[in-house]
Amino acid sequence: MLIQRIPTGLLSANCYLIETRQSLVLVDPGGSADILIEAVRRTRKRLEAVLLTHSHFDHILALPALSRRFGDFHLGIHTLEKDQVSESGIRRFLSDADPSLLSLIGEDFSFPPVTHELHDNDVVTDASLLVLHTPGHSPGSICLYSREEGFLLCGDTLFRGTVGRTDLPGGNTAALLQSIQQQLLPLDEETAVYPGHGESTTIGCEKRTNRFLR
Repeated sequence: MLIQRIPTGLLSANCYLIETRQSLVLVDPGGSADILIEAVRRTRKRLEAVLLTHSHFDHILALPALSRRFGDFHLGIHTLEKDQVSESGIRRFLSDADPSLLSLIGEDFSFPPVTHELHDNDVVTDASLLVLHTPGHSPGSICLYSREEGFLLCGDTLFRGTVGRTDLPGGNTAALLQSIQQQLLPLDEETAVYPGHGESTTIGCEKRTNRFLR
């Protein structure tokens, strides 16, 4: 299995392209659609699924363009945020969080339908990713864990040296810290942590050095 990190969009959100023997999975296509389309095309493999760690605009903005280019792929997000993956959902979020960013929404902004409502402990795609529900940054935030390959895609829940922000609509600091303590820190310390922004880390490193987790 190969994993490629592709920073995307205005806020450099990390999109991850996961290449298995037979197909591809994209996690959090936050923008830079042309770059993502070319990355998928170069593999010459079928785009099996797009998985979303949460519904914030900077993690989903490339979805309309991906849908127009590749058509029929599975789209998965936690059931609590399925209704936010839409133009109206993005508009509501930006109106509450930062109306100045509403200009990011173009005229042709039709989202593909959510085909898989995800829940804690689901196993998804042929990459066999385990869904870990980690509310806090948003109510339906999830992480995607591969025990076999030793990595965790954690969206905006955990970062190198810090944790996800909770001052956006739906954020909850107590829930975020509980999610990390109960769902993430028990994982093997060698687990590679691939966050939604910035560089990778490991579970062990964050246990030892992350001041928010002491």
